[in-house]
Amino acid sequence: MSEQPEYTTSKEVAECLQQAQILAVSLRHEYIMPEHVLKILLRRHEFKDLLLEFDSNLEDIENELDEFLNSLEKCPKKLITQLTSRHNSA
Repeated sequence: MSEQPEYTTSKEVAECLQQAQILAVSLRHEYIMPEHVLKILLRRHEFKDLLLEFDSNLEDIENELDEFLNSLEKCPKKLITQLTSRHNSA
């Protein structure tokens, strides 16, 4: 019999999205983008293992992702503070 795949729980998905939000805020980005989520997923062993099965170069992916995220326009700190305080009070 084949092995049952491990499914990600909604709690794990919520944690990844929350970490992506924290990353976006730390980089002073106004929105959470797929690249923020990808950056967080690259920290997860299951995701890394999947990419390695396709002979992906994780170092290149990380470097290009960092380069892209760092190239994005940064929001004024005041705006980031307003956005996070609105989100936290909701």
